[in-house]
Amino acid sequence: MKTINYGIFAEDEANKIFIKTAVPQLVSHFGYDGKIAFNLPSDFTSMATAKSGDYVFENFIMFISNGIKYFQLDLCLVGLDADDNDHSVKYSNMHKELVASNLNDRGLIFIPVQAIEYWLWYLKAKNENPQLAKTPAIESNSRQELKKWIYNRKKPTNKKSNPMVASLSQNIDFAWLNAHSASFKHFYDLFHNYLSSNFANP
Repeated sequence: MKTINYGIFAEDEANKIFIKTAVPQLVSHFGYDGKIAFNLPSDFTSMATAKSGDYVFENFIMFISNGIKYFQLDLCLVGLDADDNDHSVKYSNMHKELVASNLNDRGLIFIPVQAIEYWLWYLKAKNENPQLAKTPAIESNSRQELKKWIYNRKKPTNKKSNPMVASLSQNIDFAWLNAHSASFKHFYDLFHNYLSSNFANP
């Protein structure tokens, strides 16, 4: 079995928790169980803290490079939020930097529109009503509103929010989330492409 040592550099703990929980589910979902194991050493991800999304945007190449050099990472997942209109531009600019730095196969970028809570809200809605076939788009709602809906407060502490993020990230319905969030579908496709490009199809 091939082991991929990966790290996460993201703008907040919610992003890190979601990705940490989603990655093994994606590996299984795409049929790579028993063929590839994704290992998340705690040292890099604990060290790689960000002050904001802008900090991630400005420093992600340095963190990926240091993760490879000093932490023996095979892959780094980089996450930051963006407004709907900024998603494509921000991803395009970051992708160009990856290519220019010869890191295109060592970094994967995920950019939730508005905030990771928008992905979490779609999951929460489905968890609470498994028969739900459709839900209104919510990207026009403010981040504070979404946090209130998910955490029951607009400014939750990590102690309050982290367990809720971990819980909502379990047993992800990928078809549902892909259908409701274009920004998640973008990351989903990138991760699938990484697997299929680097490893034999299952």
